[in-house]
Amino acid sequence: TWGLRKEDTDLSELQNRLENDINFSSADQAGAKHLFSFLAFLKYLQDQPEEALTNLKKAEDHIREHNEECEKMLIVTYGNFAWLFYHLNDHVKSMHYLEKLEDIKQRFPTQSPTAFHAEVYGEMGWTFLMYSRKYNEKAKECFEKALIEHPDNPDWNSGYATALYRVEYESNTTEDSPAGKQLRRALELSPEDPYIMAVFCLLSRIGDRSLISIRITIQNEKILVSYINCTYKINVYREYL
Repeated sequence: TWGLRKEDTDLSELQNRLENDINFSSADQAGAKHLFSFLAFLKYLQDQPEEALTNLKKAEDHIREHNEECEKMLIVTYGNFAWLFYHLNDHVKSMHYLEKLEDIKQRFPTQSPTAFHAEVYGEMGWTFLMYSRKYNEKAKECFEKALIEHPDNPDWNSGYATALYRVEYESNTTEDSPAGKQLRRALELSPEDPYIMAVFCLLSRIGDRSLISIRITIQNEKILVSYINCTYKINVYREYL
């Protein structure tokens, strides 16, 4: 559970937001591949274990369909299965997924026996981002660790840009700030991602409006229905439509 506390978020509001994101997000949009796993965890917190299992299966199917190195990406999903079955007192199935995890660890060893795989850090980063603003700093640290191994990963670069933007939001987010530079990097890697373009729009409200791409104007409607943070949706709507 990575230390997430129920009192740090509104579970009902978070569930509605996640379900909306699942309905409107494209498969290759930043953070999209993590939505089903996170919704599964939320269902567990709400004492709905069967729905949690259903969403974990959807998470596995989504990863297999949209990721070339799906086995490495499944390390978190298998861990979630093992954890959930353990808490449901189904120790046979829990052990089955633990064996799958061990197989992945043997085939894809980390540089240090105490280090997580980059995929785990990436999943942790998105989980912290989606759960509560109180975890933005932790999200930033997780994406930094994930990007050490895969500096060109579009998903983690987008997550890192979002985390930096949120951490800097109350201070001095500008084109030349770490968040501004990372947003440019994320947009280079994912030029058609409406999620990261929406964050880019918000940065332009604070800093240089020349940051806005013509694509943003063209895709305003797509941005509004796909951007994960509802507050940001409202800000983009007020500023640009």
